[in-house]
Amino acid sequence: MSEPLESRFLVANVKIEYPDEDDAGFSVGNTGEYSVERDLPRSPIADGIIDKFRDLQMKKGIWQPPTNDREKRIKKLREDTYQRTNDTLASDNNIVSLQAPTGSGKTLAMLSYAVRLREKIKKEKGFAPRIIYALPFISIAEQVENIVRDIFDIRHKENDALLTVHHSLSELNWHSQGDEYDPKNIRFFIDRWRSDIIITTTVRLCETILGPSKRDSIRFNRLAGSIILMDEVQSFPVKYWDIIGETIKALANNLGCHMLIATATMPAIIRPDEMYSTSVDGGGVNRYEVQYQSKRISLDEFTQEVIAELRDKPSSNVLVVLNTKAAAASAYSEIQKAIDSEDELYFLSGWVAPIHRKQTINQLRISLKSGKRRVILVCTQVIEAGVDVSFDIAFRDLAPLDSIIQVAGRCNRSWEKEKLGIVKVRCVFNSESKRGYAQSVYDEIDLEMTREVLQERDGESYDEEKLRERLSLYFSEIRKRKITNVALKHAICLEWDDLGKTFNLIDRVDTSCKVLIQCDGRSESILDGIRDKLKEKRVWIPSAFYRYTIELSKKQYDALEFEVESVWDHNGHLLFGVIGTEPDTKLYSSDTGFKVPEN
Repeated sequence: MSEPLESRFLVANVKIEYPDEDDAGFSVGNTGEYSVERDLPRSPIADGIIDKFRDLQMKKGIWQPPTNDREKRIKKLREDTYQRTNDTLASDNNIVSLQAPTGSGKTLAMLSYAVRLREKIKKEKGFAPRIIYALPFISIAEQVENIVRDIFDIRHKENDALLTVHHSLSELNWHSQGDEYDPKNIRFFIDRWRSDIIITTTVRLCETILGPSKRDSIRFNRLAGSIILMDEVQSFPVKYWDIIGETIKALANNLGCHMLIATATMPAIIRPDEMYSTSVDGGGVNRYEVQYQSKRISLDEFTQEVIAELRDKPSSNVLVVLNTKAAAASAYSEIQKAIDSEDELYFLSGWVAPIHRKQTINQLRISLKSGKRRVILVCTQVIEAGVDVSFDIAFRDLAPLDSIIQVAGRCNRSWEKEKLGIVKVRCVFNSESKRGYAQSVYDEIDLEMTREVLQERDGESYDEEKLRERLSLYFSEIRKRKITNVALKHAICLEWDDLGKTFNLIDRVDTSCKVLIQCDGRSESILDGIRDKLKEKRVWIPSAFYRYTIELSKKQYDALEFEVESVWDHNGHLLFGVIGTEPDTKLYSSDTGFKVPEN
């Protein structure tokens, strides 16, 4: 059982006065011997490095100068976001919130804020704090990693002193002054967040603070005095707003952390009087309109509406977002039969292994940028936040309002079209169960409030500015109607076992089964390595393993019978299954992922 949260903050707070001298950490040498040593010395970061990067992008022509009024407004929006974020440095509040529309350049603005604040603290207090950038989705974390590497010119074999990337799919690399380390030692270094800049997930950050395991809490002292950037905070479920809010305040008040929380749709996690808030309005930017219809329609009716739109607008790029993997796969199959062979059709869901999702997103961006052929993407909520793509038309099954706005942010994103993008929200139900797909994914109170907020213009449209106004009402009503402090009560009462059961940012299903996709030489090498360890009665799962895995329910897995190879540990527990890709098997395609057998 871990120490109480308050005790953790108290112990770490002692290190604030002399962080460079007292921030001791454990180290492991090539001999395998563990020792206590002082933390890595902070690396110098040039003042104004983000400004120089932005100027360089302009000179290289990567960022084109605006040619019309729409592009000028988008440029102004991004400049305003950048400037307003940096202006918050004048505040003496350790908690800053940034609300800015999608596509406004929050990532660069947040990094600039962090680098400038780091330099300010170094001059005033004599130490350079860590920068910890936490994001809800690995796909966004990888995008931010690429941006940071470009800004600081960090190659992928240089990620020790300046940059550590820490999430379930991050590579196990650590290089220091030419030394090479084995995987055990590398994991030790990465787990301890020793670098100047840490890119991680909100799950890892919360596990570090609230998690019961020693492996997570061992890096807790690294938070002391750090600058923590929390992006896309709207992704926190409403039931965790209270505990997340109290945790943010505790980090700021007890550990001397500087917190910047950012989103396009700021939820009511912290009261306005408890933080310094900056909000960037659209400045006349109006990129899309949302058309909501409360009438329930079947998945087949929804798909036929999409197909009719595709035929009616043959040059429009179309995004289709559904709430379940099965519904998305069904819609994809029907759309594939109906479209022209010249169209480019893509699919994304949790049934596509991360290695293939990344490939699809990269190809999707290339296709959209080239504009040679019409692009259609059918997917689940994996597209909602952070994925920098832009479509002309989006279809969205009913979801909470903030999720709808996130999808709308993938529509006419850079205002590249003079005509408004169209976002069509429909209430889709399962013909067999007669139940809405949204009900199987989202809380009914969230959906009820969304319907109430949008009902005013049922069958009509909300433009981007009007919809942002409705969002404030939505969050206000959600806060009134929901009890959000169950996990917080467990933390206050020091009930850490109960907290571990009630606070889970990832919905873990005990009956789920992982399946390794054998699709290339590396996945085969991973499997061989695991089998070799099992012969020694050891379970060894490398991080690269998760790039090649999908998750199925126990029922789905059992239905595969002899079509999947099962790998068991030495105690007879199922570790994971193994399937190949087409043409070796009909169960998985790198383009569309897992295929549910028809029988």
